[in-house]
Amino acid sequence: MADIYRDMHCTACGESHTLYDTSVIRHVPGGLYSFTCPQTGLAAEVRCQKPPEVVGVLPEDALPMDWVRD
Repeated sequence: MADIYRDMHCTACGESHTLYDTSVIRHVPGGLYSFTCPQTGLAAEVRCQKPPEVVGVLPEDALPMDWVRD
């Protein structure tokens, strides 16, 4: 199972991406995550304000993200 966040704004390229987290730890909404933008190859950070969608199968274009802090 994975938590996905659709249409998250990317500070590296200005586009939006679908991001996912597979950790078993639940973080509070508004937590800071980092990911690598596929367009620029740069690290980007995003705050996930809305609750995630829990899925069993990830979309092909989904990008992994890592929790930074709440």
